[in-house]
Amino acid sequence: MTIKLIVCDAGPLIALGKINQLQLLNHLYTEIYVPDVVLKECLVNETLPGAQAIKIALANKQFIAKSPLTSTFLEKDYSILDAGEKEAILLAKELKASVLIDEKRGRTVANALSLKVIGTAGLLLSAYKKGFVSNLTRVVFKD
Repeated sequence: MTIKLIVCDAGPLIALGKINQLQLLNHLYTEIYVPDVVLKECLVNETLPGAQAIKIALANKQFIAKSPLTSTFLEKDYSILDAGEKEAILLAKELKASVLIDEKRGRTVANALSLKVIGTAGLLLSAYKKGFVSNLTRVVFKD
């Protein structure tokens, strides 16, 4: 079995939590990592849509909370990124993992660092193609 690692940023986690599809991460990846700062960002207000689903997934050990080992990017200043994006990219680089990120700034930096980048839409499409989602329209646009 090939181990597939992914590191998640807040935007996609919140989006998947809102549509109750966090389990797709476990269907598509062997190990799911979320930097501590990203979890704090997702759970800063537990009444927001998606926050409860993320809290439950964390309690059920659907993903692993972890911080990067290094604290800075090597020779470049990536101050355009927020703390969550920066840590997700750092951790993905350290683990040689894919990064799940939607924000354009973060995707641009991750691509520049030769990381495999996937967004929420790409993850949903992959889940659909692999049979984990039978109807994308229903998943995304619930009544």
